Amino acid sequence: MTDISRRRAFADVRTRFLKDLRKTGSVRAAADAAGVPRSSLYKWRATLPEFAAAWRAVPGRRAPAHLPKAPVSPPEWIEIPGQGQRHVSTLGRRTGDP
Repeated sequence: MTDISRRRAFADVRTRFLKDLRKTGSVRAAADAAGVPRSSLYKWRATLPEFAAAWRAVPGRRAPAHLPKAPVSPPEWIEIPGQGQRHVSTLGRRTGDP
């Protein structure tokens, strides 16, 4: 099997999985129907942003808690005279506190 045909086959499997996931709402059932181990699906979700986005977009599915649901805003910094920049979340903390 050539590299191109292998990629096409994996893309077909991912498409089939997403289609079955929309129907069943179950990752296990959709993985079984697509004929792919769930471990492969989770690896693809971690490494393929388009696949992860399509998975999150399936209606009725909750996004896993460890994946951000929305873009994270950049940290807020302020300038403290004589001390340079400090992150807002560190203000008020004494050094040495856990």
